Amino acid sequence: MRTDKYRLVTRQQSVLYDEPKWSIFFLAPPAYFEIVDTDVSTPFENLADQHRANTSGKNSFFHVREDADELGINEYLSPLAKASGQIDRIPFTTSDAEEWGILDVHELVQEALEETSVEFGESDEARVKNWLRENEHEELLEYIEWGEDRDMHTGSTCEARDIWFDLGELDRTKILIPRFTWRVFRVIWNEAMACANDQFYNVHPNEDVDEKVLCGVLNSRLVWMFYELQGRTVGGEGMNRTEIKGYEVDDLPIPDIRDMSDEEKREITNAFDSLLDRHKEIGTEVDLGECQKERDKLDRAVLNACGLGDRVDEIRRAV
Repeated sequence: MRTDKYRLVTRQQSVLYDEPKWSIFFLAPPAYFEIVDTDVSTPFENLADQHRANTSGKNSFFHVREDADELGINEYLSPLAKASGQIDRIPFTTSDAEEWGILDVHELVQEALEETSVEFGESDEARVKNWLRENEHEELLEYIEWGEDRDMHTGSTCEARDIWFDLGELDRTKILIPRFTWRVFRVIWNEAMACANDQFYNVHPNEDVDEKVLCGVLNSRLVWMFYELQGRTVGGEGMNRTEIKGYEVDDLPIPDIRDMSDEEKREITNAFDSLLDRHKEIGTEVDLGECQKERDKLDRAVLNACGLGDRVDEIRRAV
């Protein structure tokens, strides 16, 4: 029940016992309960798997910016989505991915190990370094040794690897959920298929879930509202920000795409495409006001699929 003076939300005591955040009952608008209290929504984990993206253990070594040409290691880098705070629009394009690279030598390391035999007392790391020296990868080897001279191979994460400079097979996904949000919540549509670092969660949709429809739904203000309600506020770096843990992502109530009609999915996809195009048209530093019409269109498509009609204004106020 809600009037101009108060809101009344009723719950059995047994339900509250397992409820981690009672603040939701004070902050969430009616639309929240109309979704989570019905089978319109489902926990995120029923639609997709997620996991923290790549953790290097020493970003200052593995993440390389403008000086890659000077170092001579460009061919050993893969495009990198480095930080959510540096991405100010939903599409992450090939040109966006040119700013940062991540050292990606796993295939080269595997080749080295396959082409060399094990000598008594010689470590795999030594075998790889010798192979690099003998096969015209001197600049990479110099960079590795430069890092070792500065103790960049130390630390629990690097030392836990058999070969400290090999990050393994790097995961790349089309959808990236930010771990932190400063001002505007956005789920990244990774057109560049760049690697991401551990400020993001890589998303692998289930086989029966269209990834573009899912990314469209995740970029609605409805899910933005869920993100703010389920996450936590943390300080640091000169401002407060919202953080969401992996287990909280799994628990997020998401409109169940599997139950939507083909027409509803098309409406969401078309609205999401319009929002992506608008972001690209604006370029960098996208302001919310510059794409409100496209955001409203996406919200309306998602809310219609949830049977909530035109509640765009309510959701906009909520976030």
